[in-house]
Amino acid sequence: ADMIRRHLSGLIGRLGEEVAVREMRAQLACYLHGQKHASRYKTQAMEAKTFREIDELLKEWVAQVSFDYEDQ
Repeated sequence: ADMIRRHLSGLIGRLGEEVAVREMRAQLACYLHGQKHASRYKTQAMEAKTFREIDELLKEWVAQVSFDYEDQ
């Protein structure tokens, strides 16, 4: 998740937040491909419009994956 945040931050620095978040949506699909609960978070990512929304989505995803791991 930290790498995704750094990637998005770099895009924001070059493109501005609106364009960067729009471009990051496709990248998020690649980052999450094959991961647990990915489809739910990919769907949410396609609606994100700000860094903050992506950041919150990543926090939720990490918490969900961590919770699943602890249950094993």
